[in-house]
Amino acid sequence: GNKVAYRTRGLIYSGNNHFCVRLIGQQGQVYFNDGITTGVKCIPEGKLLDLKDPFVV
Repeated sequence: GNKVAYRTRGLIYSGNNHFCVRLIGQQGQVYFNDGITTGVKCIPEGKLLDLKDPFVV
């Protein structure tokens, strides 16, 4: 696969929970990753403005 570098804009981490991330591209495309369930793969979720509830991972 291709390697891509991202700039971190913000992180929210709570207690002893493991880390999940949503990556947002320059054109608003959203990808989800939870290292435990998705491993190294990022799952496409669609466009940021089309997400039903962007605050629920």
